[in-house]
Amino acid sequence: MPEKFSDAELVQKTLKNPDQYALIIDRFEEPILRYIGRITGWSHEEIEELGQMTFIKAYRSLNGFDARLKFSSWLYRIAHNLCVDYLRKNSKKNHMSLDAEDEYSQALIEKIASSDNIVLHLSKDNEKQGVRDIIKILPEKYKTVMILFFIEEKSYEEISDILQIPVNTVWTLLNRAKKQFLALTQEPQFSHLFTYA
Repeated sequence: MPEKFSDAELVQKTLKNPDQYALIIDRFEEPILRYIGRITGWSHEEIEELGQMTFIKAYRSLNGFDARLKFSSWLYRIAHNLCVDYLRKNSKKNHMSLDAEDEYSQALIEKIASSDNIVLHLSKDNEKQGVRDIIKILPEKYKTVMILFFIEEKSYEEISDILQIPVNTVWTLLNRAKKQFLALTQEPQFSHLFTYA
């Protein structure tokens, strides 16, 4: 039943009847938790905690939601900002660990490779490990924009809303992230995993 309503309609329903917020949680809980896991790499409990904080903060701010924006981008921005704050407060903690998410690594490999004519020629395990190792080296701003664009499949405009940066900056960051990623594929520790078409 909730599938027939747009995100904007669900927001309006929730503003009239707070019990309807459960429909928003049902629609967005899985993608938000997945995104939090991808950018933090933390335990299931910590991801759940950040997810709950995201939905609580969104609920409390729902009256201030700008209906001209895409609701999902607004929700991702709340999750992203909470993660950034949490990561800052726990800077000694290891994050961006992709080891537990093979599908994520595989999707990133395929999307970057197809966008830049790279042929991957070793076993899938080696490819995944190579991509994970490269992503761990990238600056956080590049990791985030790559996750949002290649994995979350957000548009430049949505990423702009989520990260609160101009669309041109999104394009620049993504371009630099891909260039740095591709440059790293040619470093001695990784070059045996990749070959160019």
